[in-house]
Amino acid sequence: DSGSRPWLWPCVVVSLVISLVCLVIFLTMKPQQPHQSEIVHSNCPHRAEELWHKTLLGQQYLLPEQNKQMQEWQGALPGQNKPDQKWKEAMGIVAVVVSNLQANLKFEKDLAEKASKQANDWRPVFSGSNTKFIEIEARVASQLKNLETDFETWCETLHTTFNAAMKLLEKKVGKAIEGTVVNIAVENTILQRIMKNGLEGLEEMETKLAGMQRDLNGMPKVALDMGVAVCENTASNKGWEKGFTKQVVTSQDLKGKGSFLVDRISKDHADMRKVTDHLDVGNSAEGVPFQTEVL
Repeated sequence: DSGSRPWLWPCVVVSLVISLVCLVIFLTMKPQQPHQSEIVHSNCPHRAEELWHKTLLGQQYLLPEQNKQMQEWQGALPGQNKPDQKWKEAMGIVAVVVSNLQANLKFEKDLAEKASKQANDWRPVFSGSNTKFIEIEARVASQLKNLETDFETWCETLHTTFNAAMKLLEKKVGKAIEGTVVNIAVENTILQRIMKNGLEGLEEMETKLAGMQRDLNGMPKVALDMGVAVCENTASNKGWEKGFTKQVVTSQDLKGKGSFLVDRISKDHADMRKVTDHLDVGNSAEGVPFQTEVL
C-alpha cells in the first residue's frame, strides 16, 4: 500500500510530468522540410515531360519554305511519244530530282548544325545520360556529309554523261534540215543507260536517308531524357526550361523535315522510274525537233 511505499507517488508524478513534456514537444515540433534542391530534382521527370508534350502539341509542323522550293514533275502529256519528247522528259525529271534533293539536304544540314550548337550550349551540365543525344547528332551529321558527297558525285556523273550524249546527238542532228530523219539508236541506248544508272544512285541515297531517319525519329524522346538529366544537374527548375524547349523543337524539326525528305525522294524516284521505263519509242527521229527542243 501507499503507506508502506511513500516514494511511489513522487515517481508517478515525475513520470506524468515527463510524459506531458514529451507530448508537448512532439505536438509543437515542425516536420522537417526537404531541401529545395531535393524538391526540384524529384519533380524533374514530371516537369520535363510536361514541357515536352506542351512543346510538341504547340508546334504547328508546317513546311511552307521547304514546300515552296520543291519542284513537281508534271508528267508526260498525252500523245508525247516522239523520241525528242522522251529526251526532254528524261532531262526534265533529272532536273527536278536534282533541285529537290539539293534544297532538302540543305534544310536538313542547317538544322543538324543548329542542333549541334544547342547541344554544345548544354555541354557544361552534361551527364552520362546526355551522351546518347550527342552520339545521334554526330551520327546524323556524318550521314548527311556522306549523302552530300554521294549527291555531288551523282550530279557530276549525270552531267558528264548527258554532255557526252549531247555531243553525239549534235553530230547527228545539228545540221539537219526540215524533214530529215536520222537514226539515233546509239544515242537512245546511251540515254537509257544514263537513266538506269541514275536510278541506281538515287536508290542508294534513298536507302541511306531511310537509315538516317531511324535516328531522327528517336531524337525527340532522347531530348526528353536529356532535359530530365539537365534539370537534375541544375539548382533551379527554371534556368534549363528555355534551352530544353528549343532543343525539343529542333529535334522535332529534324525528324519532320527528314521524313519530308524521305517522302520526297521516294516520289521523285518513282517519277524518274516511270520516265525511264518508257524511253524506248523507236530509233528514227526527225532532226529539226531535236535541234530546237533537246540540244
